[in-house]
Amino acid sequence: KRLLKTLLDGGDSIRVVGTLGDMYIAVPNGFRIETTDDLIGFLLEQKFGGATNRSQFINYLAKIRLTKVLNPKAAQYSIKNEEVMVNRSLLNVN
Repeated sequence: KRLLKTLLDGGDSIRVVGTLGDMYIAVPNGFRIETTDDLIGFLLEQKFGGATNRSQFINYLAKIRLTKVLNPKAAQYSIKNEEVMVNRSLLNVN
């Protein structure tokens, strides 16, 4: 795992995403996902229809080993009370 991260992390065509450091995305890609927040916004839209309960979503993100925390300053989604919702006007996905 460490060797793969070292080999891929230095290139321009692969990015490491997620707080656990074991998810890789090709850049560019057809979904225009370049950051962890882009991927979180994409998953929120695709898997949850754009909004869901915050705890449920964090559990989902932890289950797929992406992250256990949400960025309160992310442009791709917002957190209000116990709901997480995608900012469709700012979502970086086609």
